Amino acid sequence: MRRISWLALGIAAVVFVAVGISRISFNIDILKLLPTHLPQVEGLSLFLKNFAQPRELIVTIDAPTAEAAEQASDALAFEFSRHPDLVSRAVSRPPWEKNPAHLSELLAFMLLNQPPEKIAQLKERIAPERAAAT
Repeated sequence: MRRISWLALGIAAVVFVAVGISRISFNIDILKLLPTHLPQVEGLSLFLKNFAQPRELIVTIDAPTAEAAEQASDALAFEFSRHPDLVSRAVSRPPWEKNPAHLSELLAFMLLNQPPEKIAQLKERIAPERAAAT
């Protein structure tokens, strides 16, 4: 009788452990751990899905004001850039904010990759003979 109760207790323990282990999920997607109803999480998820590179790390900063957040991001990027053994490049803001000439390259790239009809329309709109009317 005593042996049967130990056997039943052992079987019950194995069943409980098996049920407990079956409930554990090993999800490597860090965004699944964040609350999905937040717009910040949705935006970050879309960004990572469509634009992120596997060697990138995105760091978010929470600050009481926009100026404080900008200062903190600049300081953090500077500190990261001081460690080339760990970081190949640190960016705290879009490159065209520091140098607007970079934006012109992006704009030219976007214009040249338009369909030929749209480029023809653009050429027509900015033609020298239409400058006075424009």
